[in-house]
Amino acid sequence: MVGREGTVGYLNHDCEPNTFLDFRCLCVRALKDIPAGEEVRINYAVTEYEMHDSFRCECRSPVCLRTIAGFKFLTRDQQFRLKPYLAPYLLGSLEENS
Repeated sequence: MVGREGTVGYLNHDCEPNTFLDFRCLCVRALKDIPAGEEVRINYAVTEYEMHDSFRCECRSPVCLRTIAGFKFLTRDQQFRLKPYLAPYLLGSLEENS
């Protein structure tokens, strides 16, 4: 777990991240052991409804989204796969549209 002071700006995107943002404590939690020197990564689609600037993802994951544009642009299946990690406001929009 990493404290909330000055950490979020250092998180890069990955479609298969090694961390997630825990909104109950506003902290970053590891999804697995992260070796020293490994980049800390989150999935931007769990926090951004619509990104100001979308970008092409090159993570090479089998579940890669290819274009990272925000939660709004995911399929329903993709949105539901991310449900455990969603920002509260995105979770609300997912449940409203169920």
